[in-house]
Amino acid sequence: RAHAQHPARGRGPTGTLISGCLIAVGHRGGAPCSVWPMEEAEQALMAAAGAGRHNVLAMLSDLTAATVFEPGNFGTNRKLWDRYATEWSPTSPWVTRMAEGSGNRHTLECVGDEWSGHDDFHHVVDTFIMPYTGSEVDAVEVGVGGGRVARRYAGSVRTLHVLDISRVMLDKARRVLAGVDHIAYSLQDSNALPGVETASVGLLVCFDVLVHCDLHVTMSYLREFCRVLKPGGRAFLSFADVTSPGGWERFASQQRASVAGFCFTSPDAVRFLVGKAGLRIVREGQRAEDNVYLRRDFLVVVEPAPPAEA
Repeated sequence: RAHAQHPARGRGPTGTLISGCLIAVGHRGGAPCSVWPMEEAEQALMAAAGAGRHNVLAMLSDLTAATVFEPGNFGTNRKLWDRYATEWSPTSPWVTRMAEGSGNRHTLECVGDEWSGHDDFHHVVDTFIMPYTGSEVDAVEVGVGGGRVARRYAGSVRTLHVLDISRVMLDKARRVLAGVDHIAYSLQDSNALPGVETASVGLLVCFDVLVHCDLHVTMSYLREFCRVLKPGGRAFLSFADVTSPGGWERFASQQRASVAGFCFTSPDAVRFLVGKAGLRIVREGQRAEDNVYLRRDFLVVVEPAPPAEA
């Protein structure tokens, strides 16, 4: 609501701003007030604000003190993964318990090994990433984490550029990938991909990352993926699928969407967003009860859509 003095006619009415106009709800001189154009209403409001500037500033100060500022999905992810990587150790009780719960009986070598069984993880990498590698392929990984995925294919591409929003995770990845000499590292300060040129990427990997992102963050990433992929380039992506058996079980165990847990979507929503971002799906994972990722997530390989489809 706005309480303002009409600049040309003396005392103005109480009104409501709707669709570019100030709609009068009072009367003046026994006749209904007319609708003010937005430009005229803005002048009146500015005059009123100037007259009561100190009161307005006091009100804003009170509102600021009473406001709870949410860091947003990006900021929350950064804080969580910085802390996770800082506290991570292959011998930490909480890490070993997580590994036991996921069925991983192998030695934990880097952050993330505790999230799934050895065979489940390797099946996904071998099926959805390795077929698109090659000696002429320039690759990018978004959300490299501790390097558990990148170490599996880094030797099978020409160049590799890895990015993460967590500086501590990037430090972990540097140690794991220390023997790779054709690799670059970048810290993200937003959903953009710094240092990655348009239409330059033959393979993009974003595995077990978007499961922690809300749909707005996910959509911004999809647009960036479309920007950096070259024609015919492929991107492997994974999403938390609420319609899958494993996805529903995890969804039902959460009280709300959570970075520490998952942010869920569905195959239909993913297909829609992928298309809106200018991409198209060329491969979809088939659900399987014996693989934690195929039982819980929607796995896809996408490429830039031809201009007629974009």
